[in-house]
Amino acid sequence: MQDARDTTDADAPADPKLVAPWPRQLLVGLVALVLFAELLLTGSAGPAVEAPRLDSAEDVRGRIAALSEADASRRWLLLGDSVLVGDTGQRELATWDEHRILDYLRREAALTEDVAFDQVALDGMLPVDMLAVVEALDARDPGGEVGLVVELSPRHFSPSYAEQRAFSRPFLAELSSGEGAGEAGEGGLLETIGRSRDRALSALRPWIPVYRHRERFAWARAGLEPSVEAEAEASEAGEGEVDRLEALARLGVHYGDLAVEAEAEQAAAVRAIADRCRARGRHLVFVATPVEDAFWAAHLSEAEQGAYLAAVDALVDVDGEGVELLPFDHPMFASELFWDHVHLRPEGNRLWATNLLHQLGVGLERSPDPRSLIARDGGSTSLVARIETGYADGAAWQARFRGVRGLAVAPEGRWVVIADAENHVLRELRGDLRVVRTLAGEPEVSARARARERLLEGHEGNEALEPEPPLGMGPLLHRPAAPAILGDAAYFGDDDGRVLRRVVDGRLETLLRLPGGVRARSMKAHDGRLFALGSRGQRQQLIAIEVEGLEALEPAADASAKVRPRPGATQVLLQTDSSAPLSAFALSPTGDLYLAGKDGRIWRLPQGASRTERLDLAAAVRAFEAELASPLELVYANTADRVFPQIKGKHFPFSVDEVHLSQVVELIYVERYGGLLIQDRTPHRQKGKYANPITERVHLRYLDLDEGLIYPWLEPRVAATGYYHHNKGTLGYSSAFHEGFMALDPSSASLYYLESGRSRLVRMGDGLLGVAKISSVDTGKPRDLFGVSAGERTFARFSPDRFVDAGAEPVPREGPYQVLMLGSSMLAMADIDTQYSMGRRLAERLEHVLSTRDRVALDTYMRTFPGGVATKQVEFATNFYDAGGRPDVLVFETNSSIFLAEDATEAQMQAVLDDMVALAARWDSLLLILDTAPYMIRNRDGLRPVLPRIQRFHALARARGVEVVEVGDAILDRHLEVVPFSNASVLGVHPAAWALDAVGDQLAATIAPKVRAHLRDTEDGSLRTPAWRLDAPPVAVEAGTRLLEAFSLPPGVEPEQWGPRLPSLPEGTVQTELSAGRLRAFVDLGQLERAGYEGALEGADAHARVAVAVIYEHAYRRRDGAVTAQIEIGRFSGYDEYGLGVREGAKVVYAVDWDHDALATALAAMVAHDGPFDALAKPQPEPESGETGADETDTGEAG
Repeated sequence: MQDARDTTDADAPADPKLVAPWPRQLLVGLVALVLFAELLLTGSAGPAVEAPRLDSAEDVRGRIAALSEADASRRWLLLGDSVLVGDTGQRELATWDEHRILDYLRREAALTEDVAFDQVALDGMLPVDMLAVVEALDARDPGGEVGLVVELSPRHFSPSYAEQRAFSRPFLAELSSGEGAGEAGEGGLLETIGRSRDRALSALRPWIPVYRHRERFAWARAGLEPSVEAEAEASEAGEGEVDRLEALARLGVHYGDLAVEAEAEQAAAVRAIADRCRARGRHLVFVATPVEDAFWAAHLSEAEQGAYLAAVDALVDVDGEGVELLPFDHPMFASELFWDHVHLRPEGNRLWATNLLHQLGVGLERSPDPRSLIARDGGSTSLVARIETGYADGAAWQARFRGVRGLAVAPEGRWVVIADAENHVLRELRGDLRVVRTLAGEPEVSARARARERLLEGHEGNEALEPEPPLGMGPLLHRPAAPAILGDAAYFGDDDGRVLRRVVDGRLETLLRLPGGVRARSMKAHDGRLFALGSRGQRQQLIAIEVEGLEALEPAADASAKVRPRPGATQVLLQTDSSAPLSAFALSPTGDLYLAGKDGRIWRLPQGASRTERLDLAAAVRAFEAELASPLELVYANTADRVFPQIKGKHFPFSVDEVHLSQVVELIYVERYGGLLIQDRTPHRQKGKYANPITERVHLRYLDLDEGLIYPWLEPRVAATGYYHHNKGTLGYSSAFHEGFMALDPSSASLYYLESGRSRLVRMGDGLLGVAKISSVDTGKPRDLFGVSAGERTFARFSPDRFVDAGAEPVPREGPYQVLMLGSSMLAMADIDTQYSMGRRLAERLEHVLSTRDRVALDTYMRTFPGGVATKQVEFATNFYDAGGRPDVLVFETNSSIFLAEDATEAQMQAVLDDMVALAARWDSLLLILDTAPYMIRNRDGLRPVLPRIQRFHALARARGVEVVEVGDAILDRHLEVVPFSNASVLGVHPAAWALDAVGDQLAATIAPKVRAHLRDTEDGSLRTPAWRLDAPPVAVEAGTRLLEAFSLPPGVEPEQWGPRLPSLPEGTVQTELSAGRLRAFVDLGQLERAGYEGALEGADAHARVAVAVIYEHAYRRRDGAVTAQIEIGRFSGYDEYGLGVREGAKVVYAVDWDHDALATALAAMVAHDGPFDALAKPQPEPESGETGADETDTGEAG
C-alpha cells in the first residue's frame, strides 16, 4: 500500500498557504531598514567634507560633468594621488579638509578671476588611472575646454609600479575605452566575474543610504587608513627604537631606480595623456611635485634627481604652449613644510597652490613675496642659475655646465642648444625652457679619451671589445663647439670643432670634416646654409656649408679611419691671416657679411654670403687702407680712445668716432632694427684682489648702421646708473654681464646669454626697449652716460614699444600698459649708491603687484632730470607723446627743490595743471602727482613739512580731480623701522637706500589700487584696451626735413668736413632742449668768457658759426632728429642750485630760428665765404675739461 505522502504530484504547484513567509518578510524588512536609514541620515547632522569621496565611475563622471558645466571662463581639473587628497595630517589637524591644495587654489585666486577648480584625486593613483579619467573627460568635453593639471610623483615610475597595468581601483575600468594602458585585471573567468560584480555594485550603490551619504563617514573611514605617520607611531610603540625615519626608509623602494622610459606602462600612460590633450587642443600642465630634501637625497643623488626631471620633460615632449611641465621640487619647499616624504603641511600646500595659480596665469588675491614664486613674470629670467660648474640635468636650480663653448636659439625661442664642451655633451632646453636635458653624448666621457684608452688596452684576446668608430662617428663627443639650429636639426662642431655633426629626430649623425683642418669657433644659419668661422694656427676661414640633402656618413669598420671633407658641400668664402685676424661675424637677411677684426674695426662685405670666389681678407683690408679698389666697406673705424666717453653733457647715443671697442667677441644682426649687436670685452688694467681676474667686464652695444651711432643694449629696467660701474681696484669698467656667449631670438629680440665659469643661462628682453625706459642724472665721476636724452632718443628713433606684443613670456599677461613717470633726481638716484633709485623701487613693486594680482604687464618709462622743474616735466611728457608714446598712466613729481619757482603765482600753477590735464586727456591716461618733498635731505634727516607753494599746488590739483599721492605720514609712522632715514654718508639731498625702499614700497601700495581701478574702469569691470592698441594716426616726420640733411647739400663738401671748420664750444657753455623735433639752445657768453674762449666770437659771422656749430653737434653728430632749431646767444642773469642758467631774464644778443632750408642757405653762404673746403683731415680728439687719462677715475681709455 502506497504512503499517502507519496500521492502528491511532485510537479504540481505548492499551496501558497503552505509556503514559509520569511522571504517576503525579509524583503519588506530590508526595504523598511533602507527607508529608516535614509530618513535617519537625511535628518541627522554630522561631520562632512566639502566634496564626497570618489568610490565609483559615476562619482568621477559626476565630478567631471559638474566642472564642465561650471559657470566660469576657465576651468581646471586636477589629477593626482594623496598629495592632492591632502588627508595625511588629519591626526594633527582637525580642519585638514580646509587646507588641501584644492582649497588654496580656490581661496588664493583673485576675486576678479573667473576660474573654477576641481580634482579627481585618489590615494595611490597612478598614471594608468589618470589616463582612464582623461578618457572620461574627453567623452564629456571633446572640445578640450577644461584644462588639465596632472601631478607627477617619482613613485609613479618606481620598480613597484612602473610596469603595473592594472587599475588601482576596479571601477576606473568603467571609465576607460580600452585604448589606454590600464587593465581591470587578468585571469579570464575571474576577470569576467569581477567586471560583472562591479557593474552590479554600480547599479546598487545609488540606492544604498550609507553610500548616498558617504561623505558623512569620510572622517571615520579616513582614520582607518594607515599613513606614514601612523606606521611610524606603531613601530615606535612596538619596538621602542624604531622611529619615523625607518617608516620613511621603507618607502625608499618607490623612489629609486626610476623607469621613465616610454616603454614602461606608467610612462606610456603619461605620454598617452599628453597625446590625447594635444589632439583636442586641451591645455595640459604636468607638475613635478616636491619631495622632502633629506628623503630625496637618501635615495637619489642631486644629478639623478635632475636626470629624472629631464627624462620626464622628454617623455611629455613639452612645447611651451599646449603641454607644459612645471618643476615644483624647488629649494623653497623646505623640510619643515612636509608632514612626511612627500605630503605637505598647510603652508606647503598654500605655496604649491600659489605657484600653480601664478604659472597658470591666474591672478592672486594677495600679491606674494617675489621670493616665494618659482618663476618670475616677463621675458627676462634666469633659465639656469648655479654658481658651481659640473654636470647635471634638471631645473634652473639643478642644472650645471662646465666649459661651455657656445649656444644657439631657434626662432620663436622654443629651443636652446648649448655646447657643454668640458662635459663632452650637447645640452638643450625645449618648449617652456624650464628643464635642461642632454641632447647628445655621454656626460664627462670624451670620445678622444675613450679612443686613447681602447688603443692602450688593445683588442687581442679580448673579444668583448668592439672596434671603436673613427672620432666624430660614434655616440661619444669630444669638446663640442659652435652650435647652430637650422630647421629641426641642431648642428655643431665635434672633435673640438673639426667635424660637423647634427642631431635630428633624436639621431646623432656625422656629415663632414671641415676643410683645411680648421676648428669651428662660431657657426650661424642663414638662408638654408651654415656659415662657420674656424681657425688653424694663424690661418682663419669663413666657410659656407650646404646641408640640404647632405646625407649622414656611415660608420667605418676601421677604427683608424677618419671623417673626411666632402667636396662640393663646402665653400671657403674668405680667408685671412694674423695681419687681419677676425673675432666675430654676422649676416644680414640680404646676405651682407659683417666682419669684426681683433682691432675693433667692423667691415661690411656686401652680398658676402653668396660669393663664389674666395676672398683674401688681409689683402682686401690693405687695399682699402691704401685707398685702392676693395670689396670691403668700413662701418666702424674704431678711432676713439675711450670705452666710455667722459664728457660733461654728452650721453648715449654716441657717434662711432667717440666709443672705443676693445675686444669684439660676438656680432649679431638684429633684424628688428637693422643694426648690429656687439659683445665687447673691455680691459681692466689690474687684476682683482687676491689676483682674481675680472670677468664681469662685457658691455653690449648696438650699432645703428644707418645713423652711425652707438647705443647701449640693456636689461629693461627703469634706472640707468647701474649698467656700468668703475672698479677702482682694477682700473676698469664692470658690468652686469659675465664673460660668455650670446644668441638672439629674432622674433622677440630676446637675448640668451650663457656665462663661462658659472652655470648660468639668462634670457633678457629687447635691449633697446630697456634703453628707452631708463633715465638718470649726472652723478660726477664716472659720469652718467644716459641722462634723460638716451631714453628719449632711443624711443624716438626705434619705437621699441611697437614690438611689445612679440615678447617672450612664459605666461602671457594683459597689456602691456605704459606708465610714464617724470620727475627729478629724487626718483633717479641715492647719494650712498647712485645705482639705487626710488623710481626703480616704485616701478618694480608696482609692476609686481599688478602682475601677480591682475595678470597685468606694465612697462614703466622714466624721464628724470636735475630739479624736476614743472614746465620741463610737461615738456618731456610732450616729447614722449609726440614720439608715439601712449601712456595709460601719467605720473608727475612735485618736490621742494625747483619744481616751482619761489615766487610762482597761482596762475602759473594753473597753467602747469592745464598742460598736465591736457596731456592725460590725449589717451585717457590716469593722471597722478607724486609728492617727494618730505624726503629731501640737506645735511639733516628727512620727513619735513611740505613747502607752502607745493601745498598750494596740491590743493589746486585736487580741486581739479587730480590724484595727489602723499605718503609722508605713513612713512613717518614706519620711521622706527627705517631709522636713520638718512645717515652720516649722505652729503646731498637724497635719502639712504633703505629709506628709498620704504618710500617706494609705500608709494606702490598706495598707487596700485588706483591703477587697478583705472584699468578696470569699464562697463563690465574687465580690463580696458591698452592705449597703444587703439587706432590713431601715426606721428611721423617727413623725410628729408631733418637738419642733418642740410650738411650734405653744399657741392663738394662732405658732412664730416664741417667739424674742423666750426668752433668747438667748451662743455657747460650750451644748454639745450629737444621737443617734438625742435632743438632749443642757449649759448652762455659768461661761461665762454670764464673758459677763456672769446675767440669763438671773433669775426663778422662769428655768431652764425656758433649757431651752426651747436646744430652740427646735435643734429649731425648726435643724430637727435631735430627738424627746426632756435639758437640764442646771450648772458644769464642768474643760475639755479644745479648750476643751470635761468632763462627768465636772460639777455639775448643774437638769435636765429632755422628749419632745413634756412640752415642750408646759411651753410651755402659760409662755403661761398670760405672757398673750397680742403680734403678732410682726421680730426684730433678734444681735451675733456682739462682731464687727462691719468685720472684714476677716468678709465674709459682703450687700454
